[in-house]
Amino acid sequence: MTTSHHPFWVAGSAVTTQASSEIRSPFDGRAAGTVFEAGAEHVETALSAASAVAAEFAGTPVYVRASALAHVSSRLRERGEDRAADHRRIR
Repeated sequence: MTTSHHPFWVAGSAVTTQASSEIRSPFDGRAAGTVFEAGAEHVETALSAASAVAAEFAGTPVYVRASALAHVSSRLRERGEDRAADHRRIR
């Protein structure tokens, strides 16, 4: 079985760290993947990036923000299907 490694995202960049956690299948306990763990410095970077664009983003029309959220929701649903497919392969 092949496991995958999943970075986290900070201010538009994929990040990996030395700290990680192995994710195991709840059905058979086999390794399913690795996620990297964010530290305090990553949280600070994310908060600084969000703060830097807050005023600009506040002026974004509601329909644009709604469209962005709909896109993210759609992609999460798609990725959920990908994860379900991965899980079926693991079993």
